[in-house]
Amino acid sequence: MLVLDAQNGWILQDVDKTVVWNTPKLKSISILLLKDTDSNPPTLYYRYLVNPGKKPVKNEPPLSYISFLNGTLACFILSADPNEPEFAFIIPRASSIQYLKLMPDGRLIVREWNLQKWTRVVNILMSPRGKCGQPMACGKNSMCSVSQQCDCVGSQYFRPKNYLQNNLGCYSLTPLLCNDTKAQRLISENNVQHLIFKSHMESVDMLTCKQACLRKCPCKAAVFRHGSDSSNGSCYLPMELYTLVKVDQIELNQKDETFIKIQMTPAFH
Repeated sequence: MLVLDAQNGWILQDVDKTVVWNTPKLKSISILLLKDTDSNPPTLYYRYLVNPGKKPVKNEPPLSYISFLNGTLACFILSADPNEPEFAFIIPRASSIQYLKLMPDGRLIVREWNLQKWTRVVNILMSPRGKCGQPMACGKNSMCSVSQQCDCVGSQYFRPKNYLQNNLGCYSLTPLLCNDTKAQRLISENNVQHLIFKSHMESVDMLTCKQACLRKCPCKAAVFRHGSDSSNGSCYLPMELYTLVKVDQIELNQKDETFIKIQMTPAFH
């Protein structure tokens, strides 16, 4: 049970009223830490670049954190209170109690107690792509189309977890086996883009990128991003394959070549 005590602090109690967690009795706002524990290493949902020329407080790496304030979600990366945050998301000021929640599809929403029920105030990480702009809009191993529909990647090798709820993602018909890498292949998925691109290799060609994924067992795909020179680009090797976005490559300055790793069955190799 979560209760508000007389000193305006939050207390979390278990069934026998034992205090298992409480906020500090300070005037400052409690620190909110968000952590993805579903993958190792943690999968990147969102990425915001901080001023590279800025120095950490006292030339020491400070604790990076997010502070949920009344009217903002302030992000302290290289600085700390009372310094200015590196960036902040503006949210409507609270008229009662608010809380922040990371949803399964990757939305970060604020809810507020209003008229005897919790109502959604805002989706902080709203994307111009709408539903497709959420990292788990269609679950794992899936694609989100312009019409906001969900489909499996590599339809010959993947199936929806639930045909009636295709936003729950897809599963591989033949799981990847680290002790049978010779039976693994990379299949091309055209006209898709990753919401997050984290370069693991720079100034490489497509073949080098693909070979790196085949040599690395946890790698689920090889994503080669390049400009006009298709022989020189960046390589992203995701350990999990979340929702991809179907795009019209003509509209993009950079092109993503995506190759998804599959395990061939004995009949195919």
